[in-house]
Amino acid sequence: MQKIKKIRGAFARVILWFIHIFTQVQDIYVNSKDPVVFEPALSSNLNTFNPPVINIPATAIAKFTQTRGKRSTNSSQPTTVRSAFIYYDRSTLFDSENVSVISAELGDGSPVNNLTDPVKIQHPGEAANYGEKTATDNSFMAARTTLECVHWDFNRSAWSTNGCCLDHSTDPKECRCNHLTNFALLVNSKIVPSDVALDIVSDVGCILSILGLAFTIIVHCLHRELRRRRPAKILINICCNLLVVYLIFVTGVSRANAGHACTLVAVLLHYFMLTTWCWMAVYSYDMYMSVVKVFREDTGGFLQRVSAFSYGSPLVVVSLTLALTLGYADHRSKVATNLCNEDDANIFYSTYRAENMCWLTGHSLNFAFLLPVGILFLFNLGVFVTVLREISCKNIEAQTSSMKRTNKQMFIIASSMSAIMGMTWVFGYLMLISNDEIYFSIMSWLFAIFNTLQGVVIFFLTSVRSPELRKIWWVPIRSIVSQNTSSTSGSRGLGTNSQSYKETFQSTQS
Repeated sequence: MQKIKKIRGAFARVILWFIHIFTQVQDIYVNSKDPVVFEPALSSNLNTFNPPVINIPATAIAKFTQTRGKRSTNSSQPTTVRSAFIYYDRSTLFDSENVSVISAELGDGSPVNNLTDPVKIQHPGEAANYGEKTATDNSFMAARTTLECVHWDFNRSAWSTNGCCLDHSTDPKECRCNHLTNFALLVNSKIVPSDVALDIVSDVGCILSILGLAFTIIVHCLHRELRRRRPAKILINICCNLLVVYLIFVTGVSRANAGHACTLVAVLLHYFMLTTWCWMAVYSYDMYMSVVKVFREDTGGFLQRVSAFSYGSPLVVVSLTLALTLGYADHRSKVATNLCNEDDANIFYSTYRAENMCWLTGHSLNFAFLLPVGILFLFNLGVFVTVLREISCKNIEAQTSSMKRTNKQMFIIASSMSAIMGMTWVFGYLMLISNDEIYFSIMSWLFAIFNTLQGVVIFFLTSVRSPELRKIWWVPIRSIVSQNTSSTSGSRGLGTNSQSYKETFQSTQS
């Protein structure tokens, strides 16, 4: 009989060693006000040298004692309660891989639920951060890390998150549960869209566009005669809004883990992208009336009306989108993130902004941005084709060669129109029609290159090619470098080419 017990004991030790179980049993005083802490001893044969640490509050012991006292027929109250802790370094018994499990029981193992003070399980060995993204073999996708605090449900033989939540802000990571059982922290990777815009868009191109737009605004504002004209005022508004978009994009779009600050970046990008497109549509309308209809409204209220449209319409769209997403959808259908702080759910998950960057996602992207921009794009495209056809027809009907435009001039006109009217966004919409990686890669590169350099193209076509505007910024630079050109000669040079700029500017309009 003793041999059988020895064999059973040796067999049990082998099993415990194979599944790497560490146990601890201790008696706890019922009236103790101190929490009970279980920290498995470090051992070289364990997979992890930083096992979880479990902390049972004194209120849990008091509740267990009260519950057992109600069930017990014995009038005498025990002074101690036996606690049992088990640490499983290998999750073989729980049908999981690479999960460390720690369990806690009091007395006979009766369930202890709905605790006022939660059981805290710290995970010092877990280096993964909630929401962290890592690269994958597919450059257009990323693996997003999620952490889940779970317990083993013996009825379903599966992990459950009921009654547990994660506090991702603590160091180490801490799970909090309102009951006693087997606990674990699951680390999962979810494939999400990678920061395509951040990987492909050249920061150099964005910075050059910022400089180009800033110079374009300054140059047009310095020209006293030009800044009074309607086309110049419209162009300045386009450049100002586009400049804000570039600045926000470069400084804030990648701060996906910045919480509410990231949401603010997405809102500002959303608004100023729409205002930019509205002003581009105004530019197209003004060009159509000037070239095709050969009629231009000169009433003083035109710019006020288009300003109200360009700044008011996006405000309405953004406000409605925020009200329907952040104000309604996010609160009505909470994402089961199992985070202890409910506000953190809105930080990491939202129906308004994406998880991997400070930009729109889902229906917010489709209906609050792509749809209105698509309508404005089609309008601009129609004007673009109509104006080019009108110019080509007039070019064919020209009776003398001096009145005819060369192919180079036609190309410059088309380039100017496409840059200011946002025609390069066609590559962005072409990205949506296929999931093929090679196709998506080509369209992404084309979209990124053309749109990050949009400010540079606008500056070149409006402020470099025009002799009048070129002298505004080139003369001071040449004066500083050479120290030979005086400011007087520079201002005299500006006056001599006023008519030349007028013709150049009108040629790009017509």
